[in-house]
Order: sequence, then structure tokens, then C-alpha cells
Amino acid sequence: MVAQENNYDVNTNVSIEEHFLSNQEIANDLHMRFLNSLFCGNSEKNRQHYSIDGYEANDYPPYYGGSYINSDGNMVVLINDMNPCDAIEEKEWYNDFCARVNSNQFVVRYVDCNLTTLINTADEIVFGKLKNVLKNYSYKGMSIRCSENCLYVYLENEKDVAPVNELLKNKPCKVVYNDETYSFSVGLYGGEGIALSSSLSEAEFSVAFRVKKTVNYSTYYAYLTCGHAFYGNSANVYLPHSETGMSSSVLIGTVSSTEQQCSGNTDAAIIRLGNNTTPYNSIFLTSTQIHAGTYINLQEGNTVYMRGRNSGVLIGEVKDISFSPTINGTTFYDLVKTDYHAANGDSGGAVYSQPNSYYYAYAAGIQTGIAKNPLGNTDYSFYTKVNNAVNTLGFALY
Repeated sequence: MVAQENNYDVNTNVSIEEHFLSNQEIANDLHMRFLNSLFCGNSEKNRQHYSIDGYEANDYPPYYGGSYINSDGNMVVLINDMNPCDAIEEKEWYNDFCARVNSNQFVVRYVDCNLTTLINTADEIVFGKLKNVLKNYSYKGMSIRCSENCLYVYLENEKDVAPVNELLKNKPCKVVYNDETYSFSVGLYGGEGIALSSSLSEAEFSVAFRVKKTVNYSTYYAYLTCGHAFYGNSANVYLPHSETGMSSSVLIGTVSSTEQQCSGNTDAAIIRLGNNTTPYNSIFLTSTQIHAGTYINLQEGNTVYMRGRNSGVLIGEVKDISFSPTINGTTFYDLVKTDYHAANGDSGGAVYSQPNSYYYAYAAGIQTGIAKNPLGNTDYSFYTKVNNAVNTLGFALY
């Protein structure tokens, strides 16, 4: 495919046509093979680093600039090569990447920066020396845009664009004035609605995917949801009247203060289920089945689905693979930005990728928040990656 294919256009339109989804399935498989080929190095102690999918800057090969899904559904691999040529089969990077993914079914595009440079720049902004400098301006977040081989740096005040551009002039950044406000979308089957009080008749937020944990030969069954619904407190969780059709709410489980996080790369919590609750691996009120024990990390341009309590099933595209918003004074990183329009009550809902109509869907994320424009309308949504959530909280999909 490399020799004949030249479509570099990032996918920007929702497509559920079979040929696109079939190509996308292959691209997703290649992406996961590549990630699984990486080795996590040792970071400096006592220092948090920016990471994508759990991998830091130096974990990626120096030629790799990222990847995304093009308008045909194929994987475009960005290559940082100062001496590109037509005979790419002779290139060391080409043979290395083919060996990692065991395929040559991808498109190649040459770029100026490798992903290591982009992640190091993100690290400076979110955790490093640029963090305090940007506090002097109306900095509100950043994200990595693979298809443009740069970081988007978001500012709340338009007057700050020029000085921040000057500050970042030697960095692979695009400074953007952004008048949106970030907020959590507050709010068993994936995407079903739940509440924190037995007296509520309507759900407040949603659940994502079933997980489990085995300790000393005892297995605990649970569901993933958002962490921001609990503010660090332990709580009972109920299935309210609106979800059960019964005259009273049903206690389904509990959330511990020690099994939740709302910071860093994770907005997630564990609902440990009671004996009266049976967890199903399907999406609420749909025929979609989640592939047991398997998650997927999506690429820019991937088609993505979200099922939440208020919105039902939404469909959109992945816009940024690593988004870092600041919400209520807390800075997150390595979330995923999408263009589906989630609503309040969808938080904690199931985000998944369904390659086509014949195969299982794959768990991708937990709905986290939304960005609203000055008119109060949702411009886009963002979610926590499932792998970041389970790694942080110590549970596994099943």
C-alpha cells in the first residue's frame, strides 16, 4: 500500500460505510500492534511526565511522528526523515515499523517533528518550565494534533495570542484563541444511568464498562464510571426509578474514596457491585457487544461512539489524541477530544469503537467532559482513555 497510496487527508466526516470501517479495523489493529511493541523506559523519580497511552517521549522510536486515520479509513504514519526518498523499502525506519506491526498496509507522510519532540513540548507546558510562565496569560489547555504535527495551545483572551506566540515561537505549537468553557458533564449495562441517592427518580451520570480485580483468590466485580461525581468521597450508587421502571431505586454498589481519581490522565471511579447486580458486557438499549477484556487506543480521524444516560448513542470523530484541559483549577492530560456533543448526565458513559457491523465493539474510554461556546452550546466532548483508567485504579476489563 505504501508505494501506491497518497491520501493524506485526515478523516473529518463520520463514516459508517463498510469499506471505510473495514479499513479502519485494519488500521486500529496496526496501531495497537505498534503500541504493544514499545518499551516503557524509566522516568526520573519524583517527577511527573507527560505521556500518551502510558508511553513517555523517549519510549517512541525517533523516526515516529504519530498516526491518524485518513478519509479512506487507512492508517497514515508520520515519519521524521531528513532524507526522504522513493526507495523507502531500503530505509531502516520502514523495516523497523513493518516489523513492529507485521504489515506494510499503511500510508507514509513525512513531517518535521517526531512524537518525542511533541511530547517533550507538552511536558514543558503541562508539568515543566513553561507551566508557570503560561500562568501569566489566559492559558486554559493544550492538545496534540497529529495530522498537523504540532500542539494546539488554547488561550481564553485574544490579546494574549501575540505574546504567547512570541514565547513559543521556537516550539512546534499553534496558539489558538478559544472562548469555550470546560466543565464536567455530571450526571448494569454500558452507558446506563445511575444516581447517588435512593430518593432520586432520574439518573445523574452514567457507567462505562465492567471490570474486575482478584486479590488473595477473591474476585471483585465492578463498573467503571467518572471520578468527578464523587469529589473524593465514598458513596452508595443506585439505579434510579427512570432506569428500572420500578417503584423504588435499587442499590447496585459502592464507591470507595481510595478507588477513584479526578486528576492527571484519569477521571474515573470503581463501583464495586453488590451480589444482586449482574454486570453485562453490552451497551444499554443496543445490540452492541463489547469485546471482553480488550480495549483500544484510537487515532485522530477514528470513528467513535458514546452511550450516555441523557444523549443515548452519539457518533463522532476523534479530533485530538492527547488533550490537556484545566477544569476548576485541576489540569488533566492525555484525554481524547471528539466532536460528538455529549450532555450533562453523560459523564461516566461508555466510549467505544465499532469497526463494522459484524464484529464486537472495543472499549475506548469513559466520557469525562464537554466544551461549551459562549452561547451555551456544546462544541466538542472529551473522554478518559480506558487503559489509563484501569492502570491507575488497578482493575482489568473482562
